[in-house]
Amino acid sequence: MQSVKTRRSRMKWVMFFAFLTLSLNLRAPITSLPPVISEVKASLAMSPVFAGVLTTIPVLCFGLFTPFASKIIGKMGIENSVMLSLIGVTLGSILRAVGDTGFMLSGTIIIGLSLTIGNLLGLLIIARDFKSNASFMTGMMVLGMSLGGMITSSLTVPMSHLLDWRWALASWSLLALLSLFLWIPRYRREKAKNDRLAIRIEESAVKKSTISLNQFSREHVSAIIALTVSFSCHCFAFYGVVAWLPSFLVEFAQMSSDKAGVVVSIFHLLGFIGCLGMPLLGKWFKLSQKWLFIIDGLAWFLVPVGFYLLPDWWLLWDIMGGIGCGGAYVVIFSLIISKSSSLEENRYTSSVVQSIGYVIASLSPMIIGGLYQLSGAWLVSFVVLAITTLIFLIGGLLADRFYSYAEK
Repeated sequence: MQSVKTRRSRMKWVMFFAFLTLSLNLRAPITSLPPVISEVKASLAMSPVFAGVLTTIPVLCFGLFTPFASKIIGKMGIENSVMLSLIGVTLGSILRAVGDTGFMLSGTIIIGLSLTIGNLLGLLIIARDFKSNASFMTGMMVLGMSLGGMITSSLTVPMSHLLDWRWALASWSLLALLSLFLWIPRYRREKAKNDRLAIRIEESAVKKSTISLNQFSREHVSAIIALTVSFSCHCFAFYGVVAWLPSFLVEFAQMSSDKAGVVVSIFHLLGFIGCLGMPLLGKWFKLSQKWLFIIDGLAWFLVPVGFYLLPDWWLLWDIMGGIGCGGAYVVIFSLIISKSSSLEENRYTSSVVQSIGYVIASLSPMIIGGLYQLSGAWLVSFVVLAITTLIFLIGGLLADRFYSYAEK
């Protein structure tokens, strides 16, 4: 009996680390390219426009390909889709480092498509295997994405100096291979099962069902719409801040470019406050989802307002960003997981929310930059960013209320 318990405990830990390494890969291949894009552009005689397209492709894939990724997962099941996603990341990482601009473009597209599948898989795995700790595990997923992005964005340049940019980019395929190695035992065990356990029945239902908005009540549809608006505004604010905050700090706050880079790096680093802090806050103080949205939304709102009014207090606004930005993904998708009655409903809702949200996110840098260029000042851009954080908050509160109405 003890050996069975020990084996189950070991498999739970293996599953946890497999999930964590999958999370590390969800942003790492994307953030590895921008730090060396100048070297890549010079080496491949690439135009600035093409270089900009390369850095935008993954986010566009997140938006445009998410509905198709959802169907792929529905047909293949979770384990097969995990293998497909990680193999795609591995192949894409190598492909974009071995040839000319055609290989670079193909590899980047493959990475974007593979990570789009991975984005949905992470949430489905939480709902299937960690539902009792959904908020904490969603926080771990966001933390893993942040850590993966931080690792590759900070280490790719030193690695390119030691070797060259090709080896530096290709080397991150090892991170995907590590995750692939950890997932193989689970993959084999699931494939070997002839009897359909509860999880397998659930996955079978995912494969066969064809869910649509028509199956939901009016209140449930309203909740999904509100969540979509909330996530879209969060993404818009995040990508707008990340794209333009360094330029704003240099031009408006008269910081050096090095100091502005440090401010933005700390902004990213402190995301762990929201990732893990929001679930712990909810657990310790028994806060409802409504209060988590209020805390997160107000912290997010203070970021553009604070940076514009008091840029010298940048550390405080970085901390607010860590709470607001780091926790936004957690509070939104924890709500989806907790309110979804099945994996199929989870997959459908997450697909709708992410597909629209990431399309809007891809437009944010262009819109915020365009407003600055048209007005000749940063005020309008930062007012828009502040408004989107407030809409994120309002959308989350409405979604929580609509879900409550739907349950009555």
